[in-house]
Amino acid sequence: EESLRLLGINVKRAAVSNKEDLIIEEAGQIIPVEIRGKDTSALNEGDIRQVISRQNDQTGKRGMFILNHFRLTKPEDREKPFEANIVKDLAKPWGICLVTTETIFKLANAKLSGMDLSDFKEKFLNTSVGAHQLQKGLVLISQLLIYFLQRKLRTVG
Repeated sequence: EESLRLLGINVKRAAVSNKEDLIIEEAGQIIPVEIRGKDTSALNEGDIRQVISRQNDQTGKRGMFILNHFRLTKPEDREKPFEANIVKDLAKPWGICLVTTETIFKLANAKLSGMDLSDFKEKFLNTSVGAHQLQKGLVLISQLLIYFLQRKLRTVG
């Protein structure tokens, strides 16, 4: 929650405890956010359907799932967090942004290190899928991280 705020995202706790974990309110949009830590697995269909069930007239086809996948394993040894069929069949059609806690951690560290992330929020909130490149032109959260890191290296060098 604090890392998202650090990145300029207007996030707050859900009013009802048995609903989504967080809500992002930006530019008149309400985006339900589910956060999950999984000991020995990646995201599954049931997990993402929980975000889909939170969508309504206020949210439209928008949502976000933040995943700490294989959390008992070192980040560099983890398997991929999101299977291609979950992304293609569920996340993309329902406008759900998929992001890992590792990516948010790296972005928060970059921000704390002084990196200019002024245009990050717009790109982040307008990304419907954030895990795998399934077709040309798809904006990815992991690619956003690379984009900002490369931009920082150009301004330093």
